[in-house]
Amino acid sequence: MNLKKVILLFGFLIAMNCYADRLGTEGATQTFDASFDSIWNATLASLEDKTIDQANKDVGQITTKAEKGHNFTGETSKTIAIKISHGKPAKVVVHANIERTTQGGGFSGISKTDVYSDDDLEKDILKSIEKNLKTQK
Repeated sequence: MNLKKVILLFGFLIAMNCYADRLGTEGATQTFDASFDSIWNATLASLEDKTIDQANKDVGQITTKAEKGHNFTGETSKTIAIKISHGKPAKVVVHANIERTTQGGGFSGISKTDVYSDDDLEKDILKSIEKNLKTQK
């Protein structure tokens, strides 16, 4: 590899790491002026392609099983947790947590685990809930 390619690859890896580190951990929040049952059903429909780990309607909480994956930096595990308030309007908070484990180079074998949130996925889930609520009417 020539020096120019190495510098470009290194710059790309730094940019990807900076992008991941800038993601928030607060979760995305939206309020909906609908009944709790309607929001609950719309939320479950929004997660239809995910495997639900726990769904407790009494406390308004849904969590998905971890989706394991790999990327060029190591292993990833993504879980989604959603909390729905029982008030009206109902507040929905979505956390899409990604745990990324990277292996250290060389002989050290040291691994590092970072946890961050996927803001785009959180917003997509809220948009899907809103869309599903509109189709229920």
